[in-house]
Amino acid sequence: QSMTIMGDMAQGIYSDHGLHRWEDLHDIFDAAAIDQHTLDQSYRSTQEIIRYANGLMWRTGLNGGSAAKPVTRSGDPVVEKGFSATADQVHYLRDGIHTSQKKGRLTIAVLTRTARAARELATKLAASIPELQLLDQREKIYTGGVAVLPAYLAKGLEFDVVFISDADAATYTPQLLDARLLYVAVTRASHQLYVT
Repeated sequence: QSMTIMGDMAQGIYSDHGLHRWEDLHDIFDAAAIDQHTLDQSYRSTQEIIRYANGLMWRTGLNGGSAAKPVTRSGDPVVEKGFSATADQVHYLRDGIHTSQKKGRLTIAVLTRTARAARELATKLAASIPELQLLDQREKIYTGGVAVLPAYLAKGLEFDVVFISDADAATYTPQLLDARLLYVAVTRASHQLYVT
């Protein structure tokens, strides 16, 4: 007669449901019956990606600053790149996707803030990446390859390479839920992360 409840509070992207802190379980269960353990080892991403995610977490105050411990798998540094024109960003994303494919990366995602942004970006990339999948609804299933989708639909998925589109203060506001959504986007990458 036991149950295990697991989760990452830093990935709580819906304000209307879910726990906001682990102590909320005391309202449901007898506090004496709760045995709480912190699992902080990350196995998905390289050290560089986890350090970047931890830095984001510390800067935004997510999860009380409880940092993940990366496995001893090193990779390429996280790349941040700014653009003043959308056309330049699209060109960069297209070239980055092609380069990643040539390196043998099989799962590649371009993550946006919203479904509308995903549709707009997918339209711009589709001519040069014909195999691109647009995942803008929960009912659509990722089947591998290159996909453009909003970060909230990427929760629970992992990709070899992730490009985060428009990771700026206007797109991801200082609000806690936006910080968590950006954290979710960052932590989808296994091997390489590009933040534009």
